[in-house]
Amino acid sequence: MDEKKLYVGYYRECINPPMGMHIPGHGSVPRPSVGIIDDLYVYAVAFSDGENKGILFNCDALGITTSGSRVIQNAVAERCGLDPDAVYIACTHCHTAMYLGGNPADKTWGSYHGRVISLFTDAAQFAFEDLKPATIKIARGELHDVGFIRRFKMKDGSLKTNAGYLNPDIKEYDGIQDPALQLIRFEREGGKEIVLINFSTHPDVVNGRYYTPDWPGYTVEVMKGALDGNAEVVMVNGFGGDSNHCNRFKAKPTCTSLEFAKRMARKVAGEALKIYDDAVEVPAGKVAGYSEVAAFGKNPHEPWEEPIAQQIVDCKVLTEKDLPDELRAHKMSLKKAHRILNNMKHEGGFEVTIFGLQVGSVCFIGFPGEPFCETGMDIKKGSKMEMTVCSCRTNGSEGYFPTRRAFAGAGYERDYTRFGPDCSESLTDAALRIIDRME
Repeated sequence: MDEKKLYVGYYRECINPPMGMHIPGHGSVPRPSVGIIDDLYVYAVAFSDGENKGILFNCDALGITTSGSRVIQNAVAERCGLDPDAVYIACTHCHTAMYLGGNPADKTWGSYHGRVISLFTDAAQFAFEDLKPATIKIARGELHDVGFIRRFKMKDGSLKTNAGYLNPDIKEYDGIQDPALQLIRFEREGGKEIVLINFSTHPDVVNGRYYTPDWPGYTVEVMKGALDGNAEVVMVNGFGGDSNHCNRFKAKPTCTSLEFAKRMARKVAGEALKIYDDAVEVPAGKVAGYSEVAAFGKNPHEPWEEPIAQQIVDCKVLTEKDLPDELRAHKMSLKKAHRILNNMKHEGGFEVTIFGLQVGSVCFIGFPGEPFCETGMDIKKGSKMEMTVCSCRTNGSEGYFPTRRAFAGAGYERDYTRFGPDCSESLTDAALRIIDRME
């Protein structure tokens, strides 16, 4: 193959878990699956510059454990002959899907996890066998009525996550929604075009105990249909840890959750189609994978909170409303109680690995958790690449990465995270170090 050319391949495989497997994503509330509304998939997009190789997986999954990701990265690298850092596994963070990497407490975990490894390695092999000469085109658009910041400053000075529709006590948003929609077209000689869409907000729309890919999966199908089946489509979810589909300044929608997810998909695909023909070609060159380690501190707490946290955890309840009145009076969430006890056992700070994948003048930056919208906006602003695609829950799932400002308030995300106020800044610096290494 000519080393100066870009080669791109594609494969998609159904990855539905077995029935009865726990659907995570709503805290400790059990949700054993009972059926499938629409199939879940893993998408594999393989790249080569004639000498170096890389692969981007995008999966309809809540996330992937860090340990599970390393197993799959190494297995794919061994099967296909590439650097494990060049194996990039992004998850859409769909809340009606599964955790990849497994949960040993789940009876169906062992056999399914083993099958998933084979699905990924097979998908990678087939994608590399599909390599064809390609060019890259990019376009940018904006959507202002699909994702909304879910954190609010209240009139009494407090801060709440998901404060309720038309709540008269809401003062303003605490954060900035990223409206950017990014489009990449890989036009291939002798093969279908591959279209990648990047947009940021939580896929927690459908709910329930049936598997469904939520709005990212439905965006794929709408876009494919609009292009008459002449293109393969991949929907990469960005940084939206503080964002969801709920506009709290309007009345709650009357349509069903499934229909609302499909409505969102039509809007996202609609914006992608709007800019599709305006995409411009950018240089296609080196393919390479990268990683960097970010270090930061722990989420602080007060010493007097420790015995309260222990009492709350000892109650072994699923929700705060099940706590005794005297413990509920402290207004400490279960998430915060567990976090305090876990951090008490943890010596020192934390180190988290993030990953980058370069494809010519385009790059992908993946965080193993849920960064806020502004973090993605900062990385894209500071990037030297023609286009920078950020993705959440990539090669691991370590929790929330709130901005420093979020720690000055409160809310679910700050209560939940193990990490300190410097986490987002440290991760952003690591991402920009990756980008600086790209040629």
